[in-house]
Amino acid sequence: MQVKFGHFSLRPTDLEATARFYTDVLGLADGYRPPFGFPGKWLYLGTVPILHLIGDRTLTATSGDFIDRKALAGVEHGSGVVDHIAFCGERSRLAEFRAHLDARQVEYAERMVPILEVPQIFIEDPDGVTIEIMFDQ
Repeated sequence: MQVKFGHFSLRPTDLEATARFYTDVLGLADGYRPPFGFPGKWLYLGTVPILHLIGDRTLTATSGDFIDRKALAGVEHGSGVVDHIAFCGERSRLAEFRAHLDARQVEYAERMVPILEVPQIFIEDPDGVTIEIMFDQ
């Protein structure tokens, strides 16, 4: 069996602020989400719901649901064991993306991948999750 990437899920401190960050800064689109019994949002990259935001960190394991059992257990900030989430950007739009971040006062760090000469920009979402944007050919 071969797998393919489906989505990633985050439990943000502030559901609305985090949704605004990913839609405004990274261009994801808020879209359809089934009517689960807890708050959340699905953010789309094209037609794919790539980011599932699970609202209200106070959810408890009352349903025996797998996600409930995997609750954050007190972690309040950062990526934890996940070092970062990566997206790809077009190299020809790197300067435009820098200006986009500057206009929104989003702090970022840049790095060049050695030998490959591929620029990278690193930012953090409202909960401190590190996001890499790699500007490949």
